[in-house]
Amino acid sequence: MEISVRGRTAAPNAPHAPGFTLLELMISLALALILITSVVPGLGAMVDRNRITARTNEFVTFLQLTRMEAIRSGVRAVLCPSLDGNTCRDSNQWHQGWILFRDSNRNGRRDTNEALVRQHGALSGVTITSGTYRRRLSYLSSGMSYGSNTTITVCPLHGTSAPLAIVLSNPGRPRIARQGPGGRPLSCPD
Repeated sequence: MEISVRGRTAAPNAPHAPGFTLLELMISLALALILITSVVPGLGAMVDRNRITARTNEFVTFLQLTRMEAIRSGVRAVLCPSLDGNTCRDSNQWHQGWILFRDSNRNGRRDTNEALVRQHGALSGVTITSGTYRRRLSYLSSGMSYGSNTTITVCPLHGTSAPLAIVLSNPGRPRIARQGPGGRPLSCPD
């Protein structure tokens, strides 16, 4: 039996035109929405982890530059926090920027006659904090770090990502760790 519609005939069991029904489309959209809502929080955490890692690597790069500058110039080189990109700030907060200079008179402050080698501006999304009494990081012309071992903590400003530590040893080698000295968990400032 054939059915006629406006002069056209179609068999009752003829295949339908290709496409989606409204029900199929709604199910597909619901599944896509569920998938997206389960993936997006993971993407935010991944972005936070990458930000922490990138900022940590930036700081380690400056530690290595400071060490190379001391060895190359034969003069003590200092890395210190700075707000203005020209003078040292008496703080253990590094995320607002820092400078690298040659400390020819070994006083730990940048004087007008001492060369400013590099500067780095403020970082967003993280805090970088050194120990309370390590407000400057210095390298001698031998490449040794001046002072005691120290741990510099890089923390997310917001989010739940774990902080990273930069451990600076007396021989001057920085390394990245996920724990503090003695295996203690890292803590971030409030």
